[in-house]
Amino acid sequence: MASGTIISTVKDALAATLTIIESTEREMVWVLPAPLLVLSDQFNLHEKMKAIVQKGVSVRGITTLSSPYLETVQEIVSSGQLVRDVQSYVGTFMVIGDKKQSISSIYINVEDISLDDEIVAFWTYDPAYASYLLSSFDELWKEAVDAERRIQELTR
Repeated sequence: MASGTIISTVKDALAATLTIIESTEREMVWVLPAPLLVLSDQFNLHEKMKAIVQKGVSVRGITTLSSPYLETVQEIVSSGQLVRDVQSYVGTFMVIGDKKQSISSIYINVEDISLDDEIVAFWTYDPAYASYLLSSFDELWKEAVDAERRIQELTR
């Protein structure tokens, strides 16, 4: 079993995500519900992600695109991140940095989400666990649609 830390609030999960972003040197992947993308901006995560992309870090992300979140996702795409849309999203949350550090939660209730909401997330530096999450990410990535294409469809 991987050793790590159980995270119990959305705010703490975003703080752990910030730590992952700041330590990533080569590759990062994420799966985040769109409402959490909006909340993450309160932690300046979008600017941090933009900065690591500018340093040459490859970043791929998956979310569920809908009209209220188009502007946020467009900003993320314009920062150089590769983003895909998956419409069959069920509340999974994960961020993996350099195939070794990760935070994940199996289910997040994204309706009316706030920083103080309780969640159960697992934060670890275990490469084996990160590899497990990465294989799940890769399967979802194959099924997802390019976000830019989806944005064009929604803005017609």
